[in-house]
Amino acid sequence: MELLERADATAVLRAGAAEAADGRGGVVVVSGEWGAGRSSLVRAWSDGVPLRVLRGTCDDLLGTRALGPLREAVAGTAGPLENALLTGADCAFAGVIAELGGTPAVLVVDDLHRADPATLDVLCHLAKRITELPALLVATVADGGAPPEHPVWRWLGGLATVPVRRVELRPLSVDAVAVLAAGSPWDVAQLHTLTGGNPFLVTEAIAAGPAERAPAAVTDAVVARMQELGSRCSSALAQLSVMPERVPFELVDTLLGTDVHALDAAEAAGFLDVRPSGVAFRHELVRRAVEESRPQLRRRALHRCAFEALRSLDRPDPARSAYHAARAGDAPATAGLALEAARQAAAGGAREQALGRYEQAVALLAHLQPADACTALEGYAAELCHASRLTEAAHAANRAVELQQRNGDATAARMRSARYHLLAGATAEALELGRSAAGSRWLIAGGGRGETELRETIERGSPECAAQAYCDLAELLLRAERLGELDACLSAGAELTGAHGFGFAACFLAVHRCLLDVRRGAWDTAGTGLAALRDGPAELGLLQVPVDAAHARLLARRGAPEAEDAVRSVWERAGRQRTAFAIGHAGTALLEWVWLAGRGDVDPDVLDGWPAAVPLWAELRRYAIRAGLDVGGDSGPVPSLDPYETALENAETGGVETTLDALRTLDGLGAVAAARIARRRLRELGMRTIPRGPQATTRAHPAGLTSRQADVLDLMADGLTNAEIAGRLVLSVRTVDHHVSTILTKLGVPNRRHATRVARTLVAAPA
Repeated sequence: MELLERADATAVLRAGAAEAADGRGGVVVVSGEWGAGRSSLVRAWSDGVPLRVLRGTCDDLLGTRALGPLREAVAGTAGPLENALLTGADCAFAGVIAELGGTPAVLVVDDLHRADPATLDVLCHLAKRITELPALLVATVADGGAPPEHPVWRWLGGLATVPVRRVELRPLSVDAVAVLAAGSPWDVAQLHTLTGGNPFLVTEAIAAGPAERAPAAVTDAVVARMQELGSRCSSALAQLSVMPERVPFELVDTLLGTDVHALDAAEAAGFLDVRPSGVAFRHELVRRAVEESRPQLRRRALHRCAFEALRSLDRPDPARSAYHAARAGDAPATAGLALEAARQAAAGGAREQALGRYEQAVALLAHLQPADACTALEGYAAELCHASRLTEAAHAANRAVELQQRNGDATAARMRSARYHLLAGATAEALELGRSAAGSRWLIAGGGRGETELRETIERGSPECAAQAYCDLAELLLRAERLGELDACLSAGAELTGAHGFGFAACFLAVHRCLLDVRRGAWDTAGTGLAALRDGPAELGLLQVPVDAAHARLLARRGAPEAEDAVRSVWERAGRQRTAFAIGHAGTALLEWVWLAGRGDVDPDVLDGWPAAVPLWAELRRYAIRAGLDVGGDSGPVPSLDPYETALENAETGGVETTLDALRTLDGLGAVAAARIARRRLRELGMRTIPRGPQATTRAHPAGLTSRQADVLDLMADGLTNAEIAGRLVLSVRTVDHHVSTILTKLGVPNRRHATRVARTLVAAPA
């Protein structure tokens, strides 16, 4: 293992060796917790020190040999100390002085906390005289490595009159753990939390890889250490080991009774971290090793003891109680406690914990009363929705409906289930549920709350209600083309949903941020965001239509040949959903493509399924008129913050100069299709010399790349990531990944860096 964050400690050792070489001896004591790397540090340093090194270790043996580390250090040297030890122990005092009084030397005594009294007596004699010798004594000591009555502590205390340097090795930082874990499958933060930065534990965990069980080497080392503590202490540690979180003193006393004092040795040995809030293992990996060292039946009994102790408290933690009840095999208790813990976590905004506890309760649904089972299923559906697991949420809500139907009125449950099906994009099922619950109008129209009500909900409602209101308000403002207000709404809503973990609401607002970027002319930014949403892990559900519709519109505006397929695909899906939300987004995309492509032969039936009670969206109306549909009235004003729409309006109604300005805007946006229409308008106005737009190269690519692959290569050379390229070219990240792989193959290069070099060579080559 690379010795990280040990430079200061090494510098202390070097300074001591330098003084010893000059005839001014001293002592260095290297301390640290078990596994801190004391021996590794000293070994790495001493291997490179330009002095004679004598090294011995205090063995962990049942029958410790007197003067064992000194015998090991001088074995085979035939020097004064070895000869003295052969003569008799009493001669060791003079022998060690003679041994270190000649050539400058370093004497390393490892694991001094295991030293026998005779060794400590000789080292005490040496320490008091070492300043007169060209020698450095280096001793390593484990924190809590010996009981308080061990003579090593008296030896260390006696160094007060000796020039001693003390080095305490601290646990590794997160940054150091990241260096060690580079290339491994470990999450660095998780690894650091699991090991506490202990170098030995970090090394073994990396070698074993992420797993629930502790590495065998760690378990073996921990069991060996526990044997030194005695049976009472080991039993007490085993009881605490089944409790992953810090244990309050009240619970410790209830669990262990008079045996609580048996933990004194474990605390001194560094197993435990004791604070005013309670007791915990210093290292989570050690806790796991202790627990796993016990047989399964014994662990089950220990969990039962923990569960019973928790039940005796005035206000037991339901989540902790459910944990132990489950492992003690008590399914009925687990189900009830998991539900209580889930509701508590949900009320506190702990989304991940709430989902986990609801999941636990739902798995044991048969052990709950019908009313509690319905509560569990509905809470589970809500948390699944927050996690953007929409199909699963709809399924859980359906189970709640079935249960409610057997036990009473299911109207409210049906409406909730209808909402989850709608969010999942399963409109037919949502409509069926909504009709039976008298809520079909709300489902078809897509909400219905007015702006005043929405803003009041944001101001006074619960966080969850406010999050939903932000989503509804964002859609309302987008439809009304009030883009400045939409920006403020999205920013405030994102802050709320992020703080409370409302995943689907956050996704809804992220989609509308992309739509706003499209409206403001930030097409590359919008494309990157849309690509991330399309390829991301979150289930989009009903949001898939507006995301794909926006993607298709960007393709159409840029004149991409794949625009038609994209537009028709999203319109077909919107037709199946049959909601104003889907028809509005996909229908606008279809009408814009029809107009841009000049497809007069296409008869878009966009408005046939439009709900009569819902006013036609401003943008949808505008493109319906452009596509030649009779919607009655005019198209209304365009939003001033939308450069594309402003340019289109100017090109349609303005004179030559206004249309020229509009053309420049469209060329700048890369709106190839609309720019073509603007040039046609200029010809109609009598202009003979019309500015040409950016010209695509017609020359075959020298490396045999297609035009799209050449575009990707150019952006790679500019340093863009695949996600950024996807946004710029309005492609999915997967498509860009495929293009990059093909480019590397055609160019015959191993990576992007080499491809970039080739791209620059091609640019520099003469035509």
